[in-house]
Amino acid sequence: MTPVTPVDLAGITALRDVIRRDVQDLDSGSHHRLQKHVQKLSKAAEISFAEYALLERRNDFLQKTNSEARVRRSTRPKVIGTARVMSYEDLERARDERALRDARPISKRRSSARAVAHNAINEPSNVVQTNINLVSVQERRTEPLIQGQEEYRVPTARMW
Repeated sequence: MTPVTPVDLAGITALRDVIRRDVQDLDSGSHHRLQKHVQKLSKAAEISFAEYALLERRNDFLQKTNSEARVRRSTRPKVIGTARVMSYEDLERARDERALRDARPISKRRSSARAVAHNAINEPSNVVQTNINLVSVQERRTEPLIQGQEEYRVPTARMW
């Protein structure tokens, strides 16, 4: 009776056991040689099935990744907002508008953004005043220390 061609590791080991039983009927010289060949065949088959399993697992992973990429490419991107490059003047104007917005009382802050932008554009005297305030704050930070006054440092613990 001819054994069925194995398709998995359990089938190969069963075939190897059948061949071992058949080998016992041979003479000593051919018996040893046949046994070596059978061992090589069984080992090669085991390695082949292991490689196949690894390749199949990798292909499944790549297929899953590819299908995710396909879905990502098919969805349309949503535009949340637009960005622009700002000049120094734009930055100054934005700082001034922010300073005006922060200087207003809380009840007036809840007004619409259009009113704040409209007031900031139509009242240049406030903008100039805000710039002067910002400059004076910067000057205060850079004033030299009075003689005899030490610069304050945060206490730190030394770790040896």
